[in-house]
Amino acid sequence: VTERFSTIVGEIRRSGAFRDRDIAVLVRTKSEAEPLISALLEAGIPVNSDSTVDLRNNPAIQELVSLLRFINDSDDDLSFAGFITGSLFRGRFPQEGSSILSWLMDKRISDPSLPLYHSFRNDYPQIWTDYFVPFFAYAGYLPLYDLVTLFFTRWAVFDQAPDNRPFFLRFAELITEREGTGENRLQDFVDFWNGDSRQRGKASQEKE
Repeated sequence: VTERFSTIVGEIRRSGAFRDRDIAVLVRTKSEAEPLISALLEAGIPVNSDSTVDLRNNPAIQELVSLLRFINDSDDDLSFAGFITGSLFRGRFPQEGSSILSWLMDKRISDPSLPLYHSFRNDYPQIWTDYFVPFFAYAGYLPLYDLVTLFFTRWAVFDQAPDNRPFFLRFAELITEREGTGENRLQDFVDFWNGDSRQRGKASQEKE
């Protein structure tokens, strides 16, 4: 079904009869929509849907943003804690993830002044070296899109969180859109995300 759907959409686009924004796809359930959304995003076709419009409500995206904030500022203990206590870390490291909350509480009590990543690096050296250090090494050189793609691969997110695939692809598309405005640095995207979140919170308060 997905292959046939992609073929039909491709034929419509090549005909030039409609713009992308004029194409609507109706489905009965969310589960029917998700593989179609993934197919469109993988083909580079922008998608607006209930599943992809508001990325900020998706826990996996929140975890990914926490990691990006931490890479941007290694002293951001809150963001680092948010990532390692999330489902993406637990999915990649089930054994360590099952006890990470207890580890975190112990470290905050025993030595609250020590940056959290120092303690993690000491206690989980292999995970730190293989799954965190490369992102710090590449953050100043790779475009953000490439850095996030590396995360998708290194952390095997499509395998461990297949239901979130449309969200990850939409997030990558958002990064491409921001890079199109000239914002290519990690700091640029963090500022954009933080600023947009604050603006949404302000708008919500005004409605109340």
